[in-house]
Amino acid sequence: MAKPNGKSNARPRVKFDEAKFFKYLKDNADSSLLDFLRSIDKRAGVEMSTYLIRYLRRSEEKEVLAARKHRGSEIRKALSATIRALQKASVVYKELAAIQLPGSGVLAQPGSRLWPAGSPFFVDVLKAEEEKLTTILEDQRKLYNEKRFGVSGNHIWLVMLQEFVLEWTRRELGEARELRSEHIAMMIEAAKFTLGWREDRTETDPELVRKAIRNFRTNQANVVFLSRQIVPYAQSRCSAVAEGPYLLGIEI
Repeated sequence: MAKPNGKSNARPRVKFDEAKFFKYLKDNADSSLLDFLRSIDKRAGVEMSTYLIRYLRRSEEKEVLAARKHRGSEIRKALSATIRALQKASVVYKELAAIQLPGSGVLAQPGSRLWPAGSPFFVDVLKAEEEKLTTILEDQRKLYNEKRFGVSGNHIWLVMLQEFVLEWTRRELGEARELRSEHIAMMIEAAKFTLGWREDRTETDPELVRKAIRNFRTNQANVVFLSRQIVPYAQSRCSAVAEGPYLLGIEI
C-alpha cells in the first residue's frame, strides 16, 4: 500500500549506462574478451548488453511475457478458426461432389470440371492443409508455453545472447564465433556493476553459467523453441542493428 504522502517504496529504475558498462570491462575483463569486443561493431556490443539487462531485471519481464502471451493466443485462435473452416469446407465440398447427374454419375469424378485430369481432388487438398495447420498449431502450443519462456534463472536471455553473437560474427567476421561462458559471466558482472548492485553480489560463476546454458540447450522441450524462435529472432536483430546508427562515445 502506498504511503499517505503518495510516495512508493519502490526503488527508482537505474538507467543502464553503456559507457560505464564497457569501462568496467575495459578495466577488468581478460584480453581475449576485450579483443573479441574490439573486433566487432560497437553497435553489436551494445545490443549484447541488452540481453544481460533482461537477464538481470526479472521484474521487467512482465511486459514482454504479456505481449508474448497475447501474440501466442492470437496465433492459436486464428489457426483453430482456420482449421474448423477447412473442416466445414471439406464437408460442403463432399456434398457438392456427390451430387448425381443423370447418365453421368457423380458431379465430381476424375476428368470432370470439378476434378480436371491430372489435378488432385480438392477435398484431399483441403485435408492436407488441415493436417499441416494442425501440426503448426501443436508447434505453437509448445513455442508459446509460458514455462519455455520463464525458465529457471531466466537463462533464455543468455542463450539469445549467444545466438546473436553467432549470427553477428558469421555476418561481420565471416566465421561464427561462440561467446564463451567465462566471457558471459564477466559481462553479467559488468552489467550488475552498471546497474548499481552491491559489490558482494556482482561476482558471477562461469561454471554455473556454462551449466545453465548447457541444460537449456540439451532440454528436448527447448529444441523447437530454439530453432523456430530464438535463432530467427537473433537473425532479425542482427539485420536491425546493422541498419541502425553508428555509435559515438563508446570505448572498449
